[in-house]
Amino acid sequence: AAGGLTVCLVRRSVDPNELQPLVDEIVANGGKAVPFGGFDATKEDDVKKLVERVENEVGPISCCVYNIGAQVGNRPFLKISARLFELCWRMGSMGAFLVAKEVSKRMIDRGDGGTIIFTGATAGFRGNSGQAGHAMAMAGRRAMAQSMFHELGPKGIHVAHVLIDAMIVSPDTAGKFWDKLFKDDSSRSSISYKDFVAKRTATESIVLPSGIAESYWHLYQQPRSSWTFEMDLRPWTDKAWFHA
Repeated sequence: AAGGLTVCLVRRSVDPNELQPLVDEIVANGGKAVPFGGFDATKEDDVKKLVERVENEVGPISCCVYNIGAQVGNRPFLKISARLFELCWRMGSMGAFLVAKEVSKRMIDRGDGGTIIFTGATAGFRGNSGQAGHAMAMAGRRAMAQSMFHELGPKGIHVAHVLIDAMIVSPDTAGKFWDKLFKDDSSRSSISYKDFVAKRTATESIVLPSGIAESYWHLYQQPRSSWTFEMDLRPWTDKAWFHA
């Protein structure tokens, strides 16, 4: 929004109050934002209707960010149900496919290119204990993005996959899963999510959405001669997953 784009915020929930505070914040800072509630990215009809509405009511989509996660908490492999495993795939891979396909078709037809960014996770590179569904879904997203990069790049569409190898300040991610993910971790069981975030934010040792946005904006502005496919983001205090 700070760069002049109109930001279209999308949620599956139909409750407008969940998006309005962020819309108000963006507008208060001089930007433009439009909320779109009630769209499920795992349903093809919903995706088609959403893209149609955005293009007709706001304008041509020049940058699309698929930011839906597939984290359902720690689930032992022998206990995760087929329904939940499939849900991980639908959120992590199927939804990413549906959104990217519908948006890229528009970009190709216009002939003016565009940018599609997938938010990835450490699970897409390393399957951890209790994370079979999450790892499968995110690895599928990354593999699809690789294929898209090679196929759509020559058509003028920049596809990028961004690994967020750390905890993000967000009540919808770590805030919801704090107790479930870390209940057996003695180093974190005695501190609340709120206190943990406050401490990490003060030392810039947790990922802030504003920092992610700056990196995504950089990808959006990259010249065609120097396109990045994969980028890692983590705080300056954290080791990379492959050194942990």
